[in-house]
Amino acid sequence: MPSHYPSVVVKACVGLLLCCFANAQDLEDYKGALAMAKKDGCTTASIPYPNIRDAAERKQADVTRWCKTEYRSCKGLETRSTREKINSIPTGIKNLEQQRDQLKSQLSSASDNDKSPMEEKIRNLQRQIDDLNKELDFTKKGLATDISDADKRVYNAKYCVQARKDINDPFKNAMSQANSVPASETEINAIAKQLVSIWQACEKEHEGAIREAQDLITYCEKAKNGDL
Repeated sequence: MPSHYPSVVVKACVGLLLCCFANAQDLEDYKGALAMAKKDGCTTASIPYPNIRDAAERKQADVTRWCKTEYRSCKGLETRSTREKINSIPTGIKNLEQQRDQLKSQLSSASDNDKSPMEEKIRNLQRQIDDLNKELDFTKKGLATDISDADKRVYNAKYCVQARKDINDPFKNAMSQANSVPASETEINAIAKQLVSIWQACEKEHEGAIREAQDLITYCEKAKNGDL
């Protein structure tokens, strides 16, 4: 028997043990990922591949920020009625000014008995004019605030759409890798199929969330432009 034969046997045995250990570790990773998928759905913890999971976690941070923390509807920011009010107030002011100016023009020719009531009417009209001007300024500022808020929510929602599209890539990569598990690896293959099924179901929900964000953008644009 050649002198190097024992070392060849040892190396072969070590390689076999390492392979078995790696397969066992992979199996545990798949089992853990499946347990998380069944518990919490398509979280990044449901991905059994470390590199892909790390990439998904980085992208998940953007989803959390733009689709949860910074994500708000534009309900209550509709500007149509505010714009209509802003357009109508000047007409009211003009009518009151005409009444005031007419009384002022008559004041010099009025009798002493009539002057005092006329002056009081002029003062009342001026107060109404001042109040309407204040209301107009206040309403314009409110409109500007609503438009600004709607713009911010559109900005955030657009980032939400992009963040959801971006995080879809790691899950597609995970599905591709799971689908490539050899049938000979019976246990891992069975778990991989379950994970793919769960991810595919979540992908539909994910697409629904993207459509929802796109609908929010449309609503916000209409709200700020006065269509709502």
